Amino acid sequence: MGGAKQDGRYSLRTPSGAVREEVVCVPQFDARPESLRATAPPPEVERGARRGASGAPPKAALTPAEEEEGASSGLDVEDALELPALDVDEALELQGEPELGELEPARQPRSVHSEERLVVPRFDARQPTKPAPPAVPAPTVAHRAKKLIEQLRSVGPEDEGPAVAAFRTLGPDALPFVAEAFPGLCWFDRRLPFKSLPRGRDTGPLARVLAGFGREAVGTVATLMRAPQTDQRFYATLLSVDVPGDEVLEALAERVLDSDLQTFDAACVSLERWAAEHGALEGVLAPMREQLPMAHIDRGPRLRYVTALHRLRDPGALVALARALDPFDAEMAERAHLALRTLTGHDFGARPEDWAKWVKKNASKPRHRWLADALLGDDAMLIHTAAHELLTLGFDARAALDASPRDRKKVRKAALRALD
Repeated sequence: MGGAKQDGRYSLRTPSGAVREEVVCVPQFDARPESLRATAPPPEVERGARRGASGAPPKAALTPAEEEEGASSGLDVEDALELPALDVDEALELQGEPELGELEPARQPRSVHSEERLVVPRFDARQPTKPAPPAVPAPTVAHRAKKLIEQLRSVGPEDEGPAVAAFRTLGPDALPFVAEAFPGLCWFDRRLPFKSLPRGRDTGPLARVLAGFGREAVGTVATLMRAPQTDQRFYATLLSVDVPGDEVLEALAERVLDSDLQTFDAACVSLERWAAEHGALEGVLAPMREQLPMAHIDRGPRLRYVTALHRLRDPGALVALARALDPFDAEMAERAHLALRTLTGHDFGARPEDWAKWVKKNASKPRHRWLADALLGDDAMLIHTAAHELLTLGFDARAALDASPRDRKKVRKAALRALD
């Protein structure tokens, strides 16, 4: 769009080629002192009067929209009609250049003509725009996790549910903060006397949180099982059964050699529970069986292996335990001998050669057959041991206790029928 001055008017070319002639009427504001304004009209009005006298075109009436626009500028409609049109240079000097496009030489008007008055509103730059309020960042995972951990410092076994569920919504990113605070509040205090070790998830609220993550927490629990802090290793070892995984099982095997005896005990209990619930302990037991008879290896780990194999009732350790009956190491021989009695229900002495013949004949048989045969023995203690071990395998052989040899044979046959 272009335009040019023509007899006090302005011709504007629209994109369609039509030409509009417009009269620009810019309201002026008298900045003179009050004393001068009362005696003489503003110079702009005088110039406008001279222009009117010299033959300027008559003023057009304002439309209702223009009246409203003029009112918004702080000028009465009648005042706006009384003001004459100004020269464009004067208007631009006083109010700033209106957005009328590029000026170009005047052209002859075409078939379409319009005559409008343009009232330029006044803008007050003294009131700056208020800045938008800063955005409030959402709580981070770290902030929320630490807040939940603080809440779990004083909850009981029945009150931790909402916080545990909230941790699940945070996802695995919250696990490092749980590990940092673990074990936290302990519902089970290992320093007090106890009859048996509880499940790991029942030791405290943070243990419940880790157990709730399941396999997602395998790496975290395995790391805690290798932590330098004894309490972390102990409680994480109990928790291992609730978070099964290869990495956890590997760390559990390492805890058999833990310097803390309670953690070693927790490892044995956890291995027993793992075997009952998950099976697949061959990778843990095989190295123990292999190293057990090696006299040149430090006896400390070998003593731990004997105890662990005994508590796990590992039938595959029969040969290794018989070979561990070391006549030059009384403690080793005693532990191996006790393990053989529990495992088989028999007692052939405390020397390897005493067991050699029986081991060679029975090593390939299942364990329940060793125990069923033990019901026919003469040692009441061994019969009691065999009946108790058969009960752990799923057959109630207590009828053989204090029974006649004939009745014990019947119990043996029943056990073989049930377990074969």
